[in-house]
Amino acid sequence: MDPQEDAALRLAEHHLRDAAHCDEQVRADGRLIAGGTRHGVQVAHPLIAEARQLRAEAGRLIARVRLPADEPPAGRSNAARSLAAHRWGNRI
Repeated sequence: MDPQEDAALRLAEHHLRDAAHCDEQVRADGRLIAGGTRHGVQVAHPLIAEARQLRAEAGRLIARVRLPADEPPAGRSNAARSLAAHRWGNRI
């Protein structure tokens, strides 16, 4: 694994840890909290969206890491590599 991939995994881990902390706070506060512009209005806890965003970013970071199984075996034809690149695009 190269240094950039290692850094991406560490950042993804940090994001997932932060998302778990958001979940804990939502459990403590409840999914709906007082908010809005009028007295007594309940709104969705903003940490729900934050946790979702953190997990999505962690997924994008993890997807950038190439695992040994992702690399084609030696001797694969150019046509096969081209088809794999077309199929997987920038996800590998």
